[in-house]
Amino acid sequence: MKRHFRDWSAIHVAMQTASSPTIVDVARLAGVSTATVSRVVNGSTKVAADTVKVVTLAVRACQYEPNRDAIRLRSLRRDNGPLSQESMVPPLLLGVDRAASA
Repeated sequence: MKRHFRDWSAIHVAMQTASSPTIVDVARLAGVSTATVSRVVNGSTKVAADTVKVVTLAVRACQYEPNRDAIRLRSLRRDNGPLSQESMVPPLLLGVDRAASA
């Protein structure tokens, strides 16, 4: 199945925006989901070759670059694991709570 850009005028609009293009802009231009764009950008092999070509063209047309701050935040979240309730409570309150339950 051959994919085409949904709206070629979107290239012009995307290039004229004041802010940096987002993954949403690329997905709209390519006519795919943001998950598909993410898979292509991250080199996943679970995407059809035709789709990779279309997304790659959209990435180039929009001059999209992944947000480095978001990448760092994601890696911090992955390294530290999920937040627990205890990590969200100030240490002083934890001591009071533990003393009260003893």
